[in-house]
Amino acid sequence: MIMGCTGSAPELTLISIIFLDVDGVLNSVDSDIIDKVHLDNLEYIINHSKFPCKIVLSTSWRKHENTKIELLDTLKSELNVDDIDNLVIGSTPLLEKSQRAIEIDRYFKLNRDVLNKKYKTESWVALDDMSLDKPNEECKQIMNGHFVKINCQYGLTLDQAKVALNILNGNESANDQYNQQLNQKEAEIEANVQALYTKYS
Repeated sequence: MIMGCTGSAPELTLISIIFLDVDGVLNSVDSDIIDKVHLDNLEYIINHSKFPCKIVLSTSWRKHENTKIELLDTLKSELNVDDIDNLVIGSTPLLEKSQRAIEIDRYFKLNRDVLNKKYKTESWVALDDMSLDKPNEECKQIMNGHFVKINCQYGLTLDQAKVALNILNGNESANDQYNQQLNQKEAEIEANVQALYTKYS
């Protein structure tokens, strides 16, 4: 009689993933140096996430060994987060003439088996100063509900960090409220600009 296997499957760690850009996110148009304020806002997301956060590099800094090492060293030395040595778990693939959203989607497909051996991805978000959801319908579908566009003039702000955190933690109502407030502010600014234009034209 052949006995069946009685061992249980290994327990998977529930995680959230941040697909991280650098230029325009951790720095701004005024400087290509990674800024501590922006790192603090990234740290805020990681430390307040419902599930342990992991980072996948989607930035162009991943393309060259020297900039990738600089980035990894900076994250390791400047971020005060748990399990810092295992924070970055990979990079998106370099696909010729491909959109970054496609590269993110391909990362999941190429690494499905590896991820599933250790992790269960509960949520993910992409932080980028490029409009990852705009090039075509496929990109829009991939990024729907998973993207925070960063203004490259300012880099990652605390408000944007909170939006990203709400995405990771599944708090859609908070994001809806934030977007309503943002739209209201933008409408007020536009109205003030039009008033000034009318007054002096």
